[in-house]
Amino acid sequence: VDNKELSKLPSTYILTVDHDRLRDEGFIYAGRLKASGVNVVHRHFENTFHGSLTFLEGLFELDIAHEMLNDIVQYLKENL
Repeated sequence: VDNKELSKLPSTYILTVDHDRLRDEGFIYAGRLKASGVNVVHRHFENTFHGSLTFLEGLFELDIAHEMLNDIVQYLKENL
């Protein structure tokens, strides 16, 4: 998709994590959106992995999952 088409997209929140095969694509996508004039909030969380956001409760609960969820909720409160 060219930048003219990307410029039609709404404000965007992108979350990336260190250990994710899609991490680099997330950075590239955020950069392309910004270059196209789209308002982008890109949050990168270090030392965690793809899917860690789903570990919100139970035996394998992760503090980083709550941190990511809180960040998403804050973005939505500020932008909706």
